[in-house]
Amino acid sequence: MNQGTVVDNKRLGAALSFAKRSQEERSDTLERTRSAKTFSRTAQKRARQINPILRESLEPDK
Repeated sequence: MNQGTVVDNKRLGAALSFAKRSQEERSDTLERTRSAKTFSRTAQKRARQINPILRESLEPDK
């Protein structure tokens, strides 16, 4: 969003600057955490090893 279009609304400008600062802080750390609601990658790998259909879908056609 262009900052010039929100000059009249001071609250929105403050909210946008806060969002920008928080995004910059997050990008500086470069550390992202996975949500607790998602499956872990190790569980996905284990599921592929157990389930032959998943294993076959990942193999290239010969």
